[in-house]
Amino acid sequence: MPEEALERLEQAIKRMPYISTVGIAGPGDSLANPEKTFHTLELVRGIAASLHLCLSTNGLMLADYADELLRLKVGYITVTVNSVDADVAEKIYRWVRFRGKNYYGKDAAVLLLERQREGLLKLKGKGIFLKINTLYIPGINESHIEMVAREAKKLGAHLVNIMPLIPAQGSVFEKIKRPEEAELEKMQIAVGSEIETMKHCRQCRSDAVGMLGKDCSSTHHAYASRQLI
Repeated sequence: MPEEALERLEQAIKRMPYISTVGIAGPGDSLANPEKTFHTLELVRGIAASLHLCLSTNGLMLADYADELLRLKVGYITVTVNSVDADVAEKIYRWVRFRGKNYYGKDAAVLLLERQREGLLKLKGKGIFLKINTLYIPGINESHIEMVAREAKKLGAHLVNIMPLIPAQGSVFEKIKRPEEAELEKMQIAVGSEIETMKHCRQCRSDAVGMLGKDCSSTHHAYASRQLI
């Protein structure tokens, strides 16, 4: 709940006063539950106006809430864009649920890409730092990632973060091999000719606390739980 999130934040700031950024990254998509997401951001603004606010989303509902994000002065938004071609996107997304209706196959892919484009254009040039996360999925979209970068730049993005697929057991992509570090670096260099790329990204929990490379989430959550007893 938003109030619980605020309490955790206040406890984190007491332990780690250097914290400067607060982000909502999950579970699920942050804009699939907009009321609680925006209430949480309002509460954060109320106690620490100087904190940088961040939000991660798949972009499906970004256009609908662009004005609210601007009102709350969310400074950093990450949109996951794995393709700008519906034929490729169809291999990545099984379905899309939009305004109470499910879309499948090519229809789902077309809808998602159109909505991502619309959302990014609504925020282009509005003072928000826009980052694009692109999952590198060998055999699916690796020959398409440079096109994603070119389109991202046109849509106003400042940075592209290429993330290697981490195959999960039981998932559609479980048999696809994770890209090697050299392959990832080669892709970053290729994309770097189009737009700046992020090279310091580290896999972390969506409830990470602390600093880059020093996630204190496990010890902090244990500490926070004791404070609530």
